[in-house]
Amino acid sequence: MATSFGPYAGLDEDAVAVLLHIGDDLSAAAVTQVHAAPDGTVWVRRGASLEHRAATGERIAAKDLTSVSENQLVAPDEIVFHADGEITAVTLLVVARADGRPVFAAELRRLSHDLRDLRRVLVQGEATLTLPERHIVAEDGSFTTEPGETLSQPGFAPRRFVADADGGLYAIERGRLVHLDARYAVVAATWLSPDLELPIKRYVTIINERGETIQIPIRHQLMSGDLVVDQAQRIWAAFAAPSFASPALTQHYGAPVELGDDGDLFVVRFSPALVPERVVSLPAPNVQDQVPYLAKSAAGTIGVTSWSTERRDIEPNKTFNGNVAFAVVDADGQRLANGDLDLARDDQPIALAPCADGFCIGGITDTKWVDTGSQVDFGKGFILQMTADGQRDRLWTLHGPRNNEVRSLAGSLDGVVFFSATTNGPITHTDPAEGSRELILGKLQL
Repeated sequence: MATSFGPYAGLDEDAVAVLLHIGDDLSAAAVTQVHAAPDGTVWVRRGASLEHRAATGERIAAKDLTSVSENQLVAPDEIVFHADGEITAVTLLVVARADGRPVFAAELRRLSHDLRDLRRVLVQGEATLTLPERHIVAEDGSFTTEPGETLSQPGFAPRRFVADADGGLYAIERGRLVHLDARYAVVAATWLSPDLELPIKRYVTIINERGETIQIPIRHQLMSGDLVVDQAQRIWAAFAAPSFASPALTQHYGAPVELGDDGDLFVVRFSPALVPERVVSLPAPNVQDQVPYLAKSAAGTIGVTSWSTERRDIEPNKTFNGNVAFAVVDADGQRLANGDLDLARDDQPIALAPCADGFCIGGITDTKWVDTGSQVDFGKGFILQMTADGQRDRLWTLHGPRNNEVRSLAGSLDGVVFFSATTNGPITHTDPAEGSRELILGKLQL
C-alpha cells in the first residue's frame, strides 16, 4: 500500500511533494525538528545530524553535532536558528554526579550559516540553594507555610529554546526561565517548589569569558511550559495546570487564573525585562493536562495547542475521546478563539508552527487509545491549517500502511510548509521484530 496525502474536504493531493522517503529506518522517529529558511531552503535535525536541504530535497550540507556525556555519545536537544543566519546547537551534558544524581550543564555551540564552528560555551547552574517558606494549598484554597531549607540542586537542564532579536537565547525548564546572552551566557533563573511550582529562589548567574561566575538577585518568575518571542521582544509562555493550583497562581501573578475541574491551559506575557504583564486563562470543558505547544503567527497573534481528553463512555476500557485543543490570543492578550477540534476518532497534536498568515497543527488523527494508555488502532498523520484568529481552514491527512504521524512542521510566509512524518510505523502492541518505521520529509503548498 503506497503512502500518500489524500484529498480531504475537496483538497488536491498534488499540493504535497515528498522530498525524501527513507524506508525501514529505525531512527526515523529521531527527526524532531525542521526549519524553513528565508531563502526557501529547509534545515532538518535528525539524530545528531543537522542537514541543510534545498526546497527540492537535495542535500546542500550536513554537520555531525555529536557530543560526549559520561563516555556516551549524545545528540543535541535543540537547534535554534537566529535572524542573522547563525545557529545554536544546545546539548545537555552530564558533567558530574552528586549523591548519585547527574549534574547537568548546557553546551551551547554557535555555528555560522555554512555550519562552521564559531564558539562554544558550557553553562552550569549553582550547586545549592536556600528555599524560603513553602506554600501549601489545601483543597478549600487556604494556605499554610513551612520554613525553607537548603537543598542541593546542581546542574542546569533547560528546554524549549527560542532566539531573541539580538542573537541571545531564551530557554525554559521546569522551574526557571533562562536568558543566555550571545556573548557571556547570562542565566536568569527562578527556582520553583516541586509541588505548587511557585517561585522559591531568584538569581542571575553571569558567566564571563574566563568562566568566572557572579550571583545576584533578580525578579524573574516562570513555570514550566512552552514559549515564543513576539515582535516587541515580549516573551509569551504557555502552561497546563491542575485546578487546585488556581488560587496559588492567582495570588502569584496578581491576576485571575481560571482553571476548570480537570485543569486547563493559560498563557502569560512577560516584558523584555521578564516581568509578567498579562495572564490569559483558557478554560475548557475537557481535560487539558499535557504540556502545550505555542507559536506566533505573521499577524502577531499567539496560538496554543494541546491534547484535550473529553470524558465519554464509548466502550469498555475506553472512557475518553482525544481531541485537539486550540486557542488564539492577540498581542494585547484578548482571547480570539478557544475550543476543541474533533477531527475524527482520537486525535493528538504533536507540532504547531506559523504558516502563511496563520498557523498549522500537525499530529495524528483517526486512531484509538484506550484507558490503559495503549494505542490499539493505526492512525493517519494530519496537517490542519488555522487562520490567524483561530478559525479552522483546511485539513490534509497522511494515508499509508500501519501507523502515520506528522512529527514536526516549519512554515514560511510564501505558503510553503515543510514537515517531517513517519509512516508504516508500529503501535503499542506491535511485535518488536516489526518495530521499524519509514521517514518522510515533505513540502506542502498551501
